[in-house]
Amino acid sequence: MATVYLANHRLLERKVAVKILNPEYASDEEFVRRFRREAQAAASLSHPNIVSIYDVGHEGDIHYIVMEYVPGETLKELINREGPLPVRRAVDIATQICDALVCAHRNRIIHRDIKPHNILLTEDGRAKVSDFGIARAAASATLTHSGSIVGSVHYFAPEQARGSITDEKSDVYSLGIVLYEMLTGKVPFQGESPISVALRHVQERIPSPRETVPSIPPEVERIVMQAAERDPQQRYQSAAQMLGDLRRVARMLPGADERDLDDEAAEKELKLYDGEAAVRSRSGKRKKPQRRSRRSAAMVAGALLGAILLGLLLRGIFLWLNPGTVEVPSVVGKSLLEAQQILAQAKLKYQVVGEVYSELPANYITAQDPAPPRVVRPGRVIKLWQSKGPEFIPGGVPDVVGKNLQEAEIILRSAGLEPNVNYVISADVPADYVVNQNPKAGSPIQKNGRVDIDVSRGAPTAATLPDFTGERLENVQARLTALGLKTGALTQAADARPAGTVIGQNPAPGTPIVAGMSVDLVTSDGSGAPATHTSTVTFTVPGSGSKQVRVTLVVTDSRGTRTVDDSYRLPGERVSVQVTWTGASAQAKWLVDGVVQQEEELR
Repeated sequence: MATVYLANHRLLERKVAVKILNPEYASDEEFVRRFRREAQAAASLSHPNIVSIYDVGHEGDIHYIVMEYVPGETLKELINREGPLPVRRAVDIATQICDALVCAHRNRIIHRDIKPHNILLTEDGRAKVSDFGIARAAASATLTHSGSIVGSVHYFAPEQARGSITDEKSDVYSLGIVLYEMLTGKVPFQGESPISVALRHVQERIPSPRETVPSIPPEVERIVMQAAERDPQQRYQSAAQMLGDLRRVARMLPGADERDLDDEAAEKELKLYDGEAAVRSRSGKRKKPQRRSRRSAAMVAGALLGAILLGLLLRGIFLWLNPGTVEVPSVVGKSLLEAQQILAQAKLKYQVVGEVYSELPANYITAQDPAPPRVVRPGRVIKLWQSKGPEFIPGGVPDVVGKNLQEAEIILRSAGLEPNVNYVISADVPADYVVNQNPKAGSPIQKNGRVDIDVSRGAPTAATLPDFTGERLENVQARLTALGLKTGALTQAADARPAGTVIGQNPAPGTPIVAGMSVDLVTSDGSGAPATHTSTVTFTVPGSGSKQVRVTLVVTDSRGTRTVDDSYRLPGERVSVQVTWTGASAQAKWLVDGVVQQEEELR
């Protein structure tokens, strides 16, 4: 995004880093506005583990940030030079990064690009996180300038790869990947292209770091795996929660310093960050606050109250001495002609200082400075930004025909478009691949527009009606639509299977399919209580060698079909899994890399 210079600050008389935007970004007015807004927000952060921002501004077409200069190296350089870091050091660095994230999240700033390249290490070993706020400004530009995903895909949270809403749990995921890399010396996923890496984050759970470095303590591995869960609801729900586990683990590792051993200090810090209720000491008694603390709090409260009253008094005196003032009216959302008339009535002038893309029609006002309820003198010039109308995607709609569904969704969302998926039967295109799209590739389209994509369900397995018994009603209805059939009469009957499970159909399975025919369905009302059984199934992974394969255990019983175990195993390894199933019998299938290797009936 930028070129960074080492400079000498004449006023502060110290070395600083000056980051200057590259021309391709500096020419994008919308990006520059976002960049300045986010950088100014990040400048409000004050934390020993965050790189300080001293100034944000521009001179002509040169947009810059003046930042703290951190002599040393990046965490990525350290990992490349030393490989896997000692567990103690990796946990210490992760704790410092997490501490910085807690501070930022409390100030409603999400980083969105946590990676070792953005972690600076001082000469005394302190970790400092850089580019807070700037990453958010860059998110839109880096994903849309080239029309494809670029950037830190090795550290992306799955919701970032999908183009979904990101929050503080996305930073937690990225920190989990950074901790994985510090402990193992490598990132969990590799691929031939950024798209393939992003897809692996969406589809797969990260491998266990202990498989690469067996000496990693299980408690540390648990922190990595919970932070990097694909489902945001299964992750740490805040950086403060992860910070608490990191501090607790740090106290158990060899070489813990006094701060790590101070349980009470750690608990108080968690209370401050995570909003917990009362924190008790090890003895179980609540510590009484000292009188000095109460007196200090009272003095601070009194000083704040005095400052507020003084401010109100000074404002009243100012308004009394300066009666010739007006309150700035809002002209955002008005046409330029309307804004001119409103400002003229308020005895104010205006100047159009920029144009930006917006959902508002062209020549409508998108922003103003100063904004209401600011009070100014008559004749003040109000700066206005007007709309250029909606932004169109450069190059038109991307071509996703022939792409895998998840890859197509990522390509469209990274281009600023929203995919709308329809499933169709196709004998020529494999299942889950795009058959057709509308609008066609290259067609003009507004940013955030919708693109309909037809996705193949594959060729019909037979020209006869399938057996829908045991499937959920909503799944059966979707299959009927895909087959060009209609849902007929729906009835319920008493059955032990879960409510909504199909237990009968008419016509019967195997009946020749006629386009447009209706299929009557009978579903369970869930009134019966199925018997529950427990069995242990075993499987020996076939083959030889040291390359892991994906082993999946699928069980079908009265509740339907579900995956019980899905993990990576070595050839020759014997796997034993305890299965709980319902009904009179069940079927267990072992698959290796998606291919059935062993079937077993459970009774």
